Amino acid sequence: MREHALIDAVYQMTIDVKEKQKTGCTAVERRKQPRAEVDEAAYVSSRGASTRCRVLNISAEGAAIDVPNAAYVPQRFNLMTEKDRLIRKCRVVWIQQNRIGVAFETESGD
Repeated sequence: MREHALIDAVYQMTIDVKEKQKTGCTAVERRKQPRAEVDEAAYVSSRGASTRCRVLNISAEGAAIDVPNAAYVPQRFNLMTEKDRLIRKCRVVWIQQNRIGVAFETESGD
């Protein structure tokens, strides 16, 4: 359990490359897959309820989204992008105000 908390804490410290460039920070990117910057409408859904959100960046392994109120987003949910209607199972990795970093889960629950 303690090791998992440490891994989560390290992952939360990840900073977008573009954010680093804007602020002049020279920290090293820790993501396995590079994120593509997007600005796409999407929906967070869980247990029959849904809310709109914006996907800010995305990779094969996860995304960053902006939501109206992060307090109402459950730990696990489905994310459906409006453009392609693709549904991805997500797990919350970090929250900063109304921005949420998610990891996409595979069928095995990773």
